[in-house]
Amino acid sequence: MKILVVEDDPAFGQLLVNQLKRGRQEEIRLHTRGGEVVEVLAREAFQCVLVDLNLPDMDGLELLERIRQGHPRLPVLLMSGYSTEELRQKAGERGAAAFLTKPFSLKELLAALEEALSH
Repeated sequence: MKILVVEDDPAFGQLLVNQLKRGRQEEIRLHTRGGEVVEVLAREAFQCVLVDLNLPDMDGLELLERIRQGHPRLPVLLMSGYSTEELRQKAGERGAAAFLTKPFSLKELLAALEEALSH
């Protein structure tokens, strides 16, 4: 399985990658910019994308929409340090498989990934 993590904070992104890889054989890659992810997805297939809302070149909702245009069935999980009902609703309307509020536990992340991948 191949998973993309898109996180503007390289240290937190690497922590997520390390946690997801622990005891698994999946390929999990980290990118810090949404534009990079759009380019990578044009060349390679992934089973899931985990996207932070705050990216340097676009916000996570915009990246979600761009992913949906080319890959309508690819599960995208959004994550953010803040959450409002309005933001969660926008994410759901635009096709996010889940919305995780930081800090979240590894258990919460794995449950959201499993749920997204089961559909």
